[in-house]
Amino acid sequence: MKWVLSHQSTDNHKWLLQDAPETAQFTYNLQNHSIRIKGKSSRLFFLEPSGFFQKKIVLRSEYGVLLAESPAVATKEGTLLMNGLKYFFQWENNQLSLFDKNKNLVSSVAIEAADEMAREAQAVLLFCHAWLVYASQHPKTREDLLVA
Repeated sequence: MKWVLSHQSTDNHKWLLQDAPETAQFTYNLQNHSIRIKGKSSRLFFLEPSGFFQKKIVLRSEYGVLLAESPAVATKEGTLLMNGLKYFFQWENNQLSLFDKNKNLVSSVAIEAADEMAREAQAVLLFCHAWLVYASQHPKTREDLLVA
């Protein structure tokens, strides 16, 4: 699998997931810090910085519900808390890898020019990919969150 930037304008970046069992795409609006993920269903999320001494980035649903947070997105590796589950992530050689709490590989995806990306773009890709992984592993929870 590979995330590829398919369209880029001053306000929007559109990414497509290639070579995946299910088609997926997301569009990131730089002005509103919104992410629209389209796969089996369509979801709208918002990214926002949070914290004063310990800065982190949080992901909120279209209803303002806190879904995920990561204190160290700007680094090559760190943690991601999504709906109560802890994941570890690692960026290496244009590759994003997600691990579960026992450090078992959950998913690995290639990302076009990931090493040259801005921190915000890396955060968007991390949260989008983690959401798709989480939603595929927890289909009942995903349906509950669609109406949360």
